[in-house]
Amino acid sequence: MKSHIPLDPIERAIEFSNQGGLIGLPTETVYGLAAPIDSEEQLKKIFEIKERPLFDPLIVHIHDTKQALDLCLDWTPLCDSLAESFWPGPLTLVLKRNPKTISSLITAGLETVGVRCPSHPVAQDFLRRLGKPVAAPSANKFTKTSPTKAKDVTDAFRPEDVFVLDGGECEVGVESTIVLVEEMKLTILRKGMITSNEILEQMQRKQITVDVVFDTTPMEKQMTAPGQMAAHYRPVHPVVIVTEKDFQRRTQDILKSFDLQKSESLALRTLSNQAYLAARELYETLKRPLIGQEKVLVLCLPEIEKNQKEIEKWEAILDRLKKAAILSFLP
Repeated sequence: MKSHIPLDPIERAIEFSNQGGLIGLPTETVYGLAAPIDSEEQLKKIFEIKERPLFDPLIVHIHDTKQALDLCLDWTPLCDSLAESFWPGPLTLVLKRNPKTISSLITAGLETVGVRCPSHPVAQDFLRRLGKPVAAPSANKFTKTSPTKAKDVTDAFRPEDVFVLDGGECEVGVESTIVLVEEMKLTILRKGMITSNEILEQMQRKQITVDVVFDTTPMEKQMTAPGQMAAHYRPVHPVVIVTEKDFQRRTQDILKSFDLQKSESLALRTLSNQAYLAARELYETLKRPLIGQEKVLVLCLPEIEKNQKEIEKWEAILDRLKKAAILSFLP
């Protein structure tokens, strides 16, 4: 009689994926909802169970740079340098898609695809053993707050739809920086914890001259990357953003806006004054339930000494906060 040896979690996840299910995949940024790029049925399921519109493109996650060569038509020495500097890690490169390997469903009909190589060891092991790239948006319902731990994913989806790999709490805590690569020009489509200054410094070390600019496309234009909608990351309760310095002056304005009588109705929380710590805290703070008489979350940002290396990271945090907030008293 054969003894039964239980499958380890990654083997179980691969078996679940091979049977048509989706995977709650931990990455260093947030948990993703992953499906193999060669399964149209599973890709459609991502959009269905997330309630995500088809015009919002997905990011493809790879195990190593070699896989990227099959996905993109314009991989250049600049891409090699970016990958050497920042992969595995929270940087997504947007390049021309290879229509033989990348479905237009993944790219929302665009001729470009976002590709990144996550650094989380569980994601790395899963992708290596699966042997193929996956498309993976954040593992939450559309426009809701991104998940940073396994329980967030199990709370959002049924176990018959999603097998969640528990990789602990995400180290970075906000989504990747997204960069459109065009010859020797880089356009940042979404800010994250890898900044334009860090990219320029790494390229200068490699004696590469490159222009880095920021996307100024109006919101009403077609999305070119995830996370570009005006309202996003929306928690279940109303959120107001102020600075610590400005809170007392704004209390009556906040109460009036929500027809509240007492300041005890407001749940006050403050993020850390270091960007990388604030990024880790961000979504968990937004998701924390209100208690007692609390009706509105007031998130007070600390007074921050914004040196040039930190300011873009804070801008990435503010981008997520403003999309989550009902009211913002920030300049």
